[in-house]
Amino acid sequence: MTKKLGDYPELMTVEEAAEYLRVSRALGYQLARQYRISDGTAGLPVLELGRCLRVPRSQLAELVGVDLDAGRGEPNHGETDYAGRQEATSHGAPGVVRRLRGGPA
Repeated sequence: MTKKLGDYPELMTVEEAAEYLRVSRALGYQLARQYRISDGTAGLPVLELGRCLRVPRSQLAELVGVDLDAGRGEPNHGETDYAGRQEATSHGAPGVVRRLRGGPA
């Protein structure tokens, strides 16, 4: 059974975020590194707490288009990117990949 985003802690580990996104642990850390190198313009949003990296659940929800206030983290049907534009995809995955890689949504 797949966990909903609302079931995860407010500050997730990179491994938990990768699990939610259904990508490998290695890709999760690669995307976190990309976020840090790009000053937050691409990749997986992370906070550095000492030597630990944490992914804010709210930023991950925004990235994948999940409304945490509506239930326990159900996906939105009309997904929105960071600039507030409607996604052109029906299921959101290609748009999420483009945002993670830093390309246009």
